[in-house]
Order: sequence, then C-alpha cells, then structure tokens
Amino acid sequence: AAGSSRGRAADVNSLTHEGESAAHLAAQRGHLAALRLLLEANANVNQLTNDLSCPLYAAVDGGHREVVELLLSKGAAANRTHTASCWTCLHQAVYKGHSDIVRVLVDVCDLEALDDHKISPLFVAAQYGQQECLEILVGAGANVSAQAADLASPLLIASQEGHGACVDFLLDHEADPNLDCSLEWPQLPIHAAAEFGHIGVLRRLIAVTDRACDRAEGMVSPLYLAVVSRQSRSVEMLLREGYSPDAQVCSHLQGVKSPLSLALSLTSNEPCSESVGLLVTAGARLGEEDWIHAIATDKTDLLTLILEHRWIPRQETL
Repeated sequence: AAGSSRGRAADVNSLTHEGESAAHLAAQRGHLAALRLLLEANANVNQLTNDLSCPLYAAVDGGHREVVELLLSKGAAANRTHTASCWTCLHQAVYKGHSDIVRVLVDVCDLEALDDHKISPLFVAAQYGQQECLEILVGAGANVSAQAADLASPLLIASQEGHGACVDFLLDHEADPNLDCSLEWPQLPIHAAAEFGHIGVLRRLIAVTDRACDRAEGMVSPLYLAVVSRQSRSVEMLLREGYSPDAQVCSHLQGVKSPLSLALSLTSNEPCSESVGLLVTAGARLGEEDWIHAIATDKTDLLTLILEHRWIPRQETL
C-alpha cells in the first residue's frame, strides 16, 4: 500500500517536456476543483517549469484569484523570482492589471521586490498605467519613489508614457518631481512629458517642478527635449508658462547653445519650423550662427519672421 501511494505521488508530479506538472496546467487554466484534488494527492505546489514558472505564477498570469488563494493556503512561495527578467508574482499581477489578485498578494509579497533592472512592482504599475494596482500598492506602503537601476522613477516613467491619472496619483502621494532620474544628465519627469508631447502631464508637472531646470547652470531646460523631439505643443506650453526661450547653454549635452540654435539645426533643409517660430516670437536671442543661418539661405520665411520681432543688430553686437 505504501508503494502504491508513492507511485501515485510520483505520477501526480510527472512533467511534460516543458516541465509543466498537472498542478501547473490546472492552475494555468483556472481549474480550481482539479487543482484541489491534485494538491490533496501531494502535488508539488512549488514545482518549477523549464522557463521558471510555477503553479502560482501561472494562476496569477491567468487572473485566477481563487486558484491563487488556494495555492497560497497550501504553502506556495510568493516571493520567488520567475522568468529571465526575475519578476515575482506581484510584478506579473500588476503588469496584467489583475487588481483583485494584487489585493491578495500585497499581504504576502515583498512590495519592494526588484527585477533584473531593479524595477519594483509599483514601477510596473506606473509604466503600464495600471492605476488601480498603483493605488493598492501605495495603500499597502510601497515606495512611490523607488528608482530603477538607471535611476528612472515611477513618476518619470508614468510621465513618459502619458499616464496622467497615475502621474496625478503619484504626485498626490509625495512622489518627488525634482528627483534626478538619469545616470547621464539631470533628467526630471518634466523632460519626459515635454519630449513625448503629453500636454496634460506637462501642465501638471510645470506647476510642481523647480524652475532651476529652466536656466540654471548644469541643468537642462525641458525646451531642449521638446525641440529635439519636434513637440511644438510642448514648446508652446513651456514658453506660455514662463520658461525662457534662451534657456541655458547645453553644448555639453545637445551640442548647441540654445533651444533656437537646436531648432534651426533640425530644420536646415526645411521651411521654418513651428518651434522656431514660437521661440523667435517669444524673444529668443539670436547668436551669430543663427543670423548666418537666417541670411545665408534662399528661403525668406525665417528672416521675415525675425524682422517682425527685432531689428538686424550691428556687427559689433553679434
């Protein structure tokens, strides 16, 4: 009888060629009754597949809350990492937007678990616009400013992706809009919003971002990002809200001395761009190279625009 029992246990834990057990397949498909029978027959609740999945991860991925609860009650490991990216079950539940499962997992999972890029579940919620999951995580005490390996913050990624509701929620819960978010340059969430043209997000960030980024030495005006990505609506909003059309010299970063110089360099073979028009109209100073650009071309639209807003300076003032 004992041998027969061991045989049944061995059968219940047999694997497919992909390393999937019967329990894994039942969990994956949400077959609660079948899974309960398998677990009563001593199925391994934590058996890994060849690609590092397990019954709990499969149930989370499929959105099967009752299966998740059953597996947890039977000792399923909640904080194990899965897949090549080292995601936990909580990462996956947030990514899929399974808020009912996130509510279950926040009580048993590490809220600050990091994947191979040091991305937390809350960062995933911000990145993919999973607002309800974001609210659950914050309510459970997750860090709203946890930065990834490259220093990107949840607020930065939500701003980049244009998830306005997530941006509002993060700011309302003390996410720092002035947190440096890059290893390479002083990037802030406002830069991401300007670069990708998310006007509603940009408007909210203008109100809370330190204006030191406008003209301060060592900083980078968001106007540069708006210009280089040809987001004229971002340029217009920043200028309307008082950002300087001259900004600061950023030759070390963009290879140019002003937003106008950058805009002109991007339109050297094209008619005067909308961003150039906005900058000139806002009173941007023209350096010697800018004047040469305006005069040397056979196109007159730029020179006409300039003359509408200023006199041609004497040579000694260039």
